Amino acid sequence: MHAIGNPKDFFLGVLLVIVAAVFALGLTKLRIGTAAQMGPGYFPMLLICLLGILGAALVVKGLRKSGTSAGTIDISSIRGLALIVLPVAFVGATLKPLGMVPSLGIAVLLTTFAAPDWTVRNSIAITIAVVAFCWLVFSFGLGLPVSAFGPLMGGR
Repeated sequence: MHAIGNPKDFFLGVLLVIVAAVFALGLTKLRIGTAAQMGPGYFPMLLICLLGILGAALVVKGLRKSGTSAGTIDISSIRGLALIVLPVAFVGATLKPLGMVPSLGIAVLLTTFAAPDWTVRNSIAITIAVVAFCWLVFSFGLGLPVSAFGPLMGGR
């Protein structure tokens, strides 16, 4: 059995492999297709495979090279992680009932709180820019049927 030389790389690699495996299992319901005739699951599966390969490479690197210990988990890292992960889940849960603008706006605003140099002015500017960009890209650029405001906000 190998000793773990670099625990940070090793455990990050294990985490990435697990995430890739979970998402790959979730994609089994979508048709993958081929490179010539891509199905709706082709590109996500490609990205998941790349994530899994990156994770495996980090596991190998963590076993081979020495590095710093993984250390302890402090509360600020948990706060930052929560302020990134939870808003993404919020968008998934509220996109249809609230619509893209309020759902994404709240999520982006919450993620800005994770920045160590957080200011109200920057948070509002980033939120407006990201929501406007996403609305333009998804609604007009890609023509996706995503409503700006959902039924709970008086939209369709």
